[in-house]
Amino acid sequence: MHGTGARLLAAVALGFLLAGAAPADAGVFSGSRGTWAFGAGWNFGRGTFEAPTGERQRYSEGSSSQIRAARRIGSHFQVGVDYQGWAVEGGELRDDFPYKLRRSLQNLAATVTVFPGRPGTALGGWYLRGGVGLGWAGTGAKEVHLGEETHGGERKDDWGVGFLAETGYEIWVVRHFSISPGIAFNYFEIGGDTVIEDEDFEFLIVDRAGFLAGQITFNVYFGGDE
Repeated sequence: MHGTGARLLAAVALGFLLAGAAPADAGVFSGSRGTWAFGAGWNFGRGTFEAPTGERQRYSEGSSSQIRAARRIGSHFQVGVDYQGWAVEGGELRDDFPYKLRRSLQNLAATVTVFPGRPGTALGGWYLRGGVGLGWAGTGAKEVHLGEETHGGERKDDWGVGFLAETGYEIWVVRHFSISPGIAFNYFEIGGDTVIEDEDFEFLIVDRAGFLAGQITFNVYFGGDE
């Protein structure tokens, strides 16, 4: 994820600049947040796994996904349920290391979203989101040999608590549809007790973990308008 976070920060900043320069009836202000919202997004991120000993494994270019459903409470709040996940997979068809390895982090959280700005103004699209829920870390490995059938391989999951913090800017496309560039950080307290070992590699026990991801989320609103 070379520069992804910086690009997303620039996109959010550009949204603010465009919003501040736009007249009050411009499309960036003119959307309507209905009672119910559904969103989905995808991008890339970085993940880190930490063992009880403090040893860390870091990964970049992992795929990040987001699905959310929320209900509006007044003009400045939403309560909802958010799923955010990150996964990275790699491997080569080599005789000395014939493995395909996969690491993943997933968070299913109850969230609160705050829109600090007044609707219809430049700050009206800015949001802050936080939540806590069920988090889990997955580790998988399978042997891959050219010309041979590949099976599912060994996979282990450790469960714990996941925390979510996110910020971004909502840009309206039409009245009930918006696009939100943003940045999300998910942190996990896992305290895992499983490990996958082989003569060629070893995955550490997951004590803590986290991933930072840039996101582009597509939002659909329906129900009563603000």
